Amino acid sequence: MRYQAALRPDAPTLGFPSEQSQDVLKPFADASEYLIAIFLALQVAAYFLLWQGQTEQIEKGRQDVDKQKDTFLEKKKLAVNLEAYKQQRAEIEQSFGALLKQLPNKSEMDALLIDINQAGLGRGLAFELFKPASQENFTEFYAELPVNIKVTGQYHDLGAFASDVAKMPRIVLLVLYIIALVRPLAAAEASRPNFVFILADDLRWDALGCQGNRIVQTPNIDALAARGVRFTNSFVTTSICCTSRATLLSGQYARRHGINDFVTPFTAEQWSATYPALLRKAGYSTGFIGKFGVGDEKAIAAMAGEFDYWRGLPNQAGLFFSPKDPTHTHATARFGNQALEFIRTTDPSKPFCLSLSFSAPHARDAQPREFEPDPRDEALYSDVTMPVPLKAAERFFQMLPEIAQRSEGRKRWGLRFDTPEKFQSIIRDYYRLITGLDREVGRIVSLLKERGLEKNTVIIFHADNGFFFGERGMADKWLMYEESIRVPLIVSDPRLPGRNGTAPERCVRAVPRRLPGCSPRKPVPRLPRCS
Repeated sequence: MRYQAALRPDAPTLGFPSEQSQDVLKPFADASEYLIAIFLALQVAAYFLLWQGQTEQIEKGRQDVDKQKDTFLEKKKLAVNLEAYKQQRAEIEQSFGALLKQLPNKSEMDALLIDINQAGLGRGLAFELFKPASQENFTEFYAELPVNIKVTGQYHDLGAFASDVAKMPRIVLLVLYIIALVRPLAAAEASRPNFVFILADDLRWDALGCQGNRIVQTPNIDALAARGVRFTNSFVTTSICCTSRATLLSGQYARRHGINDFVTPFTAEQWSATYPALLRKAGYSTGFIGKFGVGDEKAIAAMAGEFDYWRGLPNQAGLFFSPKDPTHTHATARFGNQALEFIRTTDPSKPFCLSLSFSAPHARDAQPREFEPDPRDEALYSDVTMPVPLKAAERFFQMLPEIAQRSEGRKRWGLRFDTPEKFQSIIRDYYRLITGLDREVGRIVSLLKERGLEKNTVIIFHADNGFFFGERGMADKWLMYEESIRVPLIVSDPRLPGRNGTAPERCVRAVPRRLPGCSPRKPVPRLPRCS
């Protein structure tokens, strides 16, 4: 090395004239020798690590290539298996067809086979018991199978399956095909929507939070409107309980159904064309709760046989607190309890239609407290001064014709709104009843969610009449003014995402000319006129 040569006695001194100078330089030369050795060791280690890393990369690359090769071979194998499957499937279908042709009543069997094929299950049935040997290796194989095929058995090759099929008794084959036919019908049954039709009594259009009212508390009804459709111009055609309810049940104007009083019921022919009768005929479980409102007490009691669950009541559905009820439960809560009972006990194999007809916020005429609320709502709105409508001014009453000035609406105004104190008390109780009704709507929605029914249940919220708040010097309804005939209408259909918002509607019919998704597509018959 260069420094070693410089330290030899017989070598040049590199400019150092004496031996003493060489002794001074020697320690540095020894130190440099160690440094060079360390440097060389580090360099060798670096080369080794670099080689090792390259070796691992090469090995990883080789493994990737092998994996790709295996994948390619596996896919090739799957393709071959798929072709074999298709060929054997055709052979089995041909065998099934031959066997079916040998069964008695050939025309019926052919019709059955056609129905099954139209339902999309005729081909899948042949493979109900087929299962590949390795499920992991047949992922793509499964992906190619029709979606209606369910692998539930223990067969491991198509040949063995075809052999066993050929040995099956003909009656077994017939049963299998009947099962295949029934399955799509059951699926169609499950897909039909449920209906909950909630009807409020004498609820004017603007007495809900979702309708712009900033005083009344209706969070559950507001939630229905937020996820459904709120109709902004919904009007009843005849603002009196019996006639309006007959229209809602039948989808007919009063001039056609002819029910203009509190004692006339539907005829049997008329009832057969109402929405509860049509849905029940189509396979629905039907229930009715609360105020029925069409016919006298005897006729309404006879309606029990027209529903699977009947809690209907005549007249105004009784007092808000029944003297025979030891629990002292408000009628609104009692109807809510019955609605929950219906949902819990209805046949789960059938879709249902529940008609829930609250008697609130209708007044209990001639009672000491006509709008008595649930005790839980007694404290609500006590500190709120209810605004008096602009059209409650005397001049609007003076504009009415004499027959209206002498009407029942004016008499009721004298009982409820002729003093500021009466007005404040009545409107507070009216709003309390509405909040109590809203609570029951929330309980129903919660139970539907709990039972997994909310995604297939259409909820319709409606009212039979409006209600005067003293406008034009009137109370209650009856007259053809907006306060009397304009009502809320909300339809919440979870099957139709993105359909929330508002929509105009000038006249409401509960029964359309067709009932899509509920029954065979046959027009709803027109109700006969009453003589």
